Amino acid sequence: MINSAPDSSSVWYSIGQHYLNHQMWAEAFTLYDRMLRQFPSDQMVHFNIGRTAALSGQQLDRGEAELKAWMAATPKDVAHTTLAGAHHRLGMLYETQQRKELARTHYITVLHIEPSSENDKKRTAARKTKTHRQRRPLHT
Repeated sequence: MINSAPDSSSVWYSIGQHYLNHQMWAEAFTLYDRMLRQFPSDQMVHFNIGRTAALSGQQLDRGEAELKAWMAATPKDVAHTTLAGAHHRLGMLYETQQRKELARTHYITVLHIEPSSENDKKRTAARKTKTHRQRRPLHT
């Protein structure tokens, strides 16, 4: 598919989504690395690297750096849901790293951006309880 439309980032993103849907993490990271070279000004590549790190639990430091870079250069017309998604994924990364207060901060930020985010309401409430048990991050 890429060979038939090498200049169409939407084709690349479709393949990336396929990799994520099938938990093909290494392939997704490889694809996004190629996209960084092919589409150097496309900021969404950074977002997707961070998203892949959050979903996979791999390359967490890189995912954190990529999401922060994306947030620092967020286009003014970015959808609120995309901005909320970046904070949600950063929260997931921090949760996986056992950095619970940072995770909670980003989940609360999601609720400020998207008050109807049920997953973040649940995560924030769980962090407030004193009897919160250790568990793996919820992946959405």
